[in-house]
Amino acid sequence: MLALSTDNLSTRIELLHSLAQTEFRIAKIEQESSAAKRAVAHVDSALGLLDPESRTPDGRRMRLLSDRASYLHAYAVLAKDDISLEQASDCFSQAIDMLAVERAPFLFAQTSGRWFYLEYQRRNWARALSILERIEAAWRIIASDPSLSSEATDQRSAEMRGQFARAARCHLEMGNISDAAVILDSGRGLGHVLSFAAGAPPSDDEDTASRLAPALQRLKRARQSGNNDECRDAWREYLDFRRRQGLDIEVETISADVLERRIGNGTVLVQVAMVDAWMTAIMIAPGIRPRKIALPDAQGLQRFLAGDDSNAAWSDEYERFMDSEPQDSAEANRVADAWSDCVGAGLNAIGRTLMAPIHAAMIEMGVPPGTSVVLSPPGELAALPLGAGDIGDGAAFFERWPISLVPCTALLDRSSEEGRGGLVVVSTAGIGAPGETLPFAQVECDRIAALPLSADVSFLADEQATLANVLRNIDSCSMLHIAAHGRFDWAAPDKSCVYLTGDEHLFLGRLRSGARRPIRLAYLSCCESGISGASRVPDEFVGLLPTFLQIGAEAAIGTLWPVFDDAAMVLALRFYETLLGHGGRGATIPAEALAEAQGWLRRVRLSELIAGDYLTFSQAKEIAEVRFSHVRRRTRSAKLPVGSGARSPIPRSMHFEEIRPFTDPIDWAGYIVVGR
Repeated sequence: MLALSTDNLSTRIELLHSLAQTEFRIAKIEQESSAAKRAVAHVDSALGLLDPESRTPDGRRMRLLSDRASYLHAYAVLAKDDISLEQASDCFSQAIDMLAVERAPFLFAQTSGRWFYLEYQRRNWARALSILERIEAAWRIIASDPSLSSEATDQRSAEMRGQFARAARCHLEMGNISDAAVILDSGRGLGHVLSFAAGAPPSDDEDTASRLAPALQRLKRARQSGNNDECRDAWREYLDFRRRQGLDIEVETISADVLERRIGNGTVLVQVAMVDAWMTAIMIAPGIRPRKIALPDAQGLQRFLAGDDSNAAWSDEYERFMDSEPQDSAEANRVADAWSDCVGAGLNAIGRTLMAPIHAAMIEMGVPPGTSVVLSPPGELAALPLGAGDIGDGAAFFERWPISLVPCTALLDRSSEEGRGGLVVVSTAGIGAPGETLPFAQVECDRIAALPLSADVSFLADEQATLANVLRNIDSCSMLHIAAHGRFDWAAPDKSCVYLTGDEHLFLGRLRSGARRPIRLAYLSCCESGISGASRVPDEFVGLLPTFLQIGAEAAIGTLWPVFDDAAMVLALRFYETLLGHGGRGATIPAEALAEAQGWLRRVRLSELIAGDYLTFSQAKEIAEVRFSHVRRRTRSAKLPVGSGARSPIPRSMHFEEIRPFTDPIDWAGYIVVGR
C-alpha cells in the first residue's frame, strides 16, 4: 500500500500513521515490546515526511508527536527501558508546546492526560500535578462550549478515569493530605456540577441563541484557521459574551476550609481512593488534623471485587443470584444460601480491609463514639454494603458509627430551607402477576401513611401511583416513601427505575430532569434502589439515591439487592419510629435512625415484634410457618431441620416466638443512606 501511494504525500503519512496504530494495538494486546518499537519506527517515518521548515500550523505533527510519545511509553514499560521513558516525556512536552489549548482543547486534554499518567508512573509527583492543571484548564474551555456540552462530559469521563485518585496520591506522596482531599472531592464533584450546569441556552430561547451565533461562528473560523492567537482571541470574546448573558458555568475551586464547612461539626468525612493497585483512605473533620489511614490489606478488597482463582467476583456472584430461576423450594434455598454466603464473605472482606482500619483510626484520633461518618467512595465500591462491614466480634461498622455515603461534599452543601410539604407515600405493591405482589409492602405503606405527623400525608396506591402524580408530589413534599419493585441498569444507569403504575416508571434520567426542591428524605423501599455502580464520570458513582441528592434531597435510603418484603416492612417501621420520635417530631438524623434499625433487626425475636406491634400474631406465625424455609436460612441455625417444601413444621422444642427471623445479612446489610 505504501508503494502504491508514493506520489501522494498525505496518503503516505496517513498510512504510516495507521500502521503505527496497528502495531501499538498489537503491543498492548500481546504485551510485545518489539511491536511497540515498530510503531515508533512507523511514526518516525511519517514525521520525516512533514516539512520541518513550514511555518503553517500542522495538526498532523502534533498528533504524530503525541502518538509517538504514547508508543515510546508503551515500549519503555514493556522493555523496562528508562531512557525511552525520558524520551516519551520530552515528546509529550514538544506536542503540548506546539498547540494552544484554545485551538483544540479535546486533543490538548487527551495528550496532556497521557503525559500526566507517564509522569505519575515515573513518580514525578510535582510535575504530574502541574500537568493536571493544564488538563483541567482544557476541560473548563470544553465545558463552556454549548455545542459540545453533552459529548464533552462523555469524552472527559473516558479520558480522565482515575486521574483524580492518582492526583490525590501525588499530593499524599508529597505530604499534602489536605490538598489530596480537596482534589479528590473536587474531581468527583465536577461531573455533578457539569450535569446540572446551564451550559447551553434553553432550546426554546431563540433570542439568546441568535445573539450567541456570531461569536460561535468566529470561534469556528478561528479553529479552522489553525492560528493559535486567533483561537485565543475568539475564545476570550465568546466567553465574555456568555458571561454577559448569564450563561457562565461556575465550577467552584474549593479549599480545605470549604471542605470542612460542608462537612459541618459533629461529622467525619472519610474519602476512599482506589486506582491501579493502590488504595488509601483520608479522614477529614473540623478541628482535627487531616489524616491518611493506612490500609494494610487493600488488595484483599480489590481481589474480592475482581475475583481470583479461588473465588468469583462480587458482581459475578450477584449476577448469578439475580439470573437464577429455581424450580422448587430446595433449589431456591441453595441459590439464596450461595448469595448469603457471598454477602457474609463480603462483609468480612470489607471490614478487614477497609472499615476496621477506619474504625481503629477514629478511636485513635479520639473521635467521640457515635459520631456520624460520611463516606465518599469511588464508583467501584459504591455498590458494596460498606457500612455493614465486620469490624470485629461480629459488629458492623454502622453499629459503632452511623454512616452515610456521598459522591462528593458539594451534594451536602444544602441551603437551610426545608421542604414545607408533607409526607408522600407511594405503593404499587398490590399490582402485578401472582407471586409478584408484595403483601407486606402494602401493610408497610398503610402503617407509614398513618404516622402521627403534623404535616399532611398523601397516599398514592396502585392505580393512583402514576408518573405524573408522583412527580407532582415530589415537587412539593418534605418526605417521600416508595414501596414497589425497583431495578438498577448496570449498562445504562439512567434507565434504572422504580416501577409505577402502567408503563411509565420513575426512571433516574427522568428524575434528574425534574424540578429541584429541598426534600428532607426519600426512602425507596425497593429492590436495587440503593445500587450506585461505577459511572462514566471518573471516581463518582451514579444511581437513584445520588440523583435525589442532586435534585435537592438531604438524604435518600435504598437497598443494594432484592430484599424480602417482610424484613423491609419491619425495618421501615422501626426506622421511622426512631427518626421521628414521639409525635412525629424529628428525633435524629436518617443515618443514625437507619443504623439503629439495622442493628435491631438482625437481633430481634418474633415475640418482640409482636409485643412492639410491628407484626400481628398471625403475621409472625406466617413468617415462622409458611416461610419457615426462609426463616431457617435467615437464622443459620443448625438446630432447625431442613424444610422439604413451602411449609415445614416448627420443632416442638422451640416456640416460634423465640425465633430471630432476620439474622441473615441479606435481610439487614443491604440498606444504605446517601446524603446526611
